[in-house]
Amino acid sequence: FALEARITNGENAVPHAHPYQVSIQWGIPPLLRYRHVCGGSIVNENWILTAGHCITEIPKIGRLQVRAGKHYINRDEPGEEVRAVKLKIAHHNYPG
Repeated sequence: FALEARITNGENAVPHAHPYQVSIQWGIPPLLRYRHVCGGSIVNENWILTAGHCITEIPKIGRLQVRAGKHYINRDEPGEEVRAVKLKIAHHNYPG
């Protein structure tokens, strides 16, 4: 799950300009701290939408969490919210 730069000639976002964006993070606490694996979008207070591979291609062990209110992915920020993922559902037509 290495972070790589995949955007070419992009522009930096204004901090907190996209409050519906979240960081989906995987870890095995306390052995492996949580780290960003995918992005997602808030649908409502209970649901996050992300790409199918973000839930089907992660290890079965460990835990997922969602962090909202972030601008910098690798540091804690005031006002961010963290929620444990309780349920993962892939679309029934997703081939993964």
